[in-house]
Amino acid sequence: MTGSPAASTVTDLTPWVIPSFINGCVCPIDDHVWTYGALDTGVDAPPTLYRRGPAKQRVNGLALNLDAGFTHGLKTRPAKGPKSFPQRYQLAPLRQWCQEHPDIFRDPACRPEVVCWAGLLKTIMLTPAHLHNPEATGWIVLAWKIEGTLYLAHVNRPAKPVEQPAMKKSSEKDNEDTERYSFWGQKFEQCLTNSNEEANFSDTLADKTSYIAVRSRRINGIKVLFGAEIDCRDPDGSGRYVELKTTSVDAISTHQGRSMNNAKNNYNRFKMLSWWAQCYIAAVPKVLVGYRTADGCCVSTDEFYTDDLPAKSKAAGAEWNCQDAINFLGAFLDKVKKTTKEDYTKNMYTFEWSPGTLLVKIYSITKNQSKKSSYCETAA
Repeated sequence: MTGSPAASTVTDLTPWVIPSFINGCVCPIDDHVWTYGALDTGVDAPPTLYRRGPAKQRVNGLALNLDAGFTHGLKTRPAKGPKSFPQRYQLAPLRQWCQEHPDIFRDPACRPEVVCWAGLLKTIMLTPAHLHNPEATGWIVLAWKIEGTLYLAHVNRPAKPVEQPAMKKSSEKDNEDTERYSFWGQKFEQCLTNSNEEANFSDTLADKTSYIAVRSRRINGIKVLFGAEIDCRDPDGSGRYVELKTTSVDAISTHQGRSMNNAKNNYNRFKMLSWWAQCYIAAVPKVLVGYRTADGCCVSTDEFYTDDLPAKSKAAGAEWNCQDAINFLGAFLDKVKKTTKEDYTKNMYTFEWSPGTLLVKIYSITKNQSKKSSYCETAA
């Protein structure tokens, strides 16, 4: 097992064969989503999507350069909501919210069986479509039980060692590109949620704390409570949430039905799938996309309803199936629930999938009472 803690006894369990999950019976998922409130991040409600006519006019009218201020932003990048936790590796903020709302756990009708971040659910859903994707990173999920409730956390995979100078330089470039794309996305959000027409978006990012909704829905009969970052809400008065995304302008030609290249193929196969999974699981009905050039200039926008993304992607040549994603998530939650029976003081479990394999490896971690495991610290 990758990164197994030395302070615990790790036992190899029977792995799962992924195709058996995908081709099973159709997984039921409730359309109704309960909203219990939000994490205490200092933000009482998500910002409103600002429009002056179509959102396209808002972007083009400002000649929005997403890259402006990037160098300074790279050095003093402000914390952005749950990513400062960091969201993918810790459950502490969500655990704290659960402890502050004990009534939900006392009521059998409301009591969640599973608690996690929405991002983890999305990662699991994407697995069937990424089985043969060489750029996939795989995942490790840690599962533990406290007083009958199952908690799931996405554990960081150890970074591969970089030894040769050329490889090190390439790795540093990849890290800078990741920071740059993240900066562009945050700048796009800042622009479309700021109602000040005189605002100067040429500077670096302003501090921004995200709104983290706490929601719940039944997936394969299992009630899952999750935290989900919400970008903004629709200004039409409905209060419905909207997800904001940016992508390469090269994707537009695919959307308009022209010839496909590698970038457009990636857009249809993976980006639309990722957007759909993220918005579907958190019940966000709409996605607003900003199309940017290679140097970070946003040139146009488009809007999609979440429910329309699978059909649009399929029409452009993608082969992913949203029902496979739902089936896999439902089967995964069911298996984790059946596997994780003991309290975390006795056993925890990890579920690991690596790209290029059709197996999910399962490990039982028995805590060594005389030492503190790094996984136990994650659970705490």
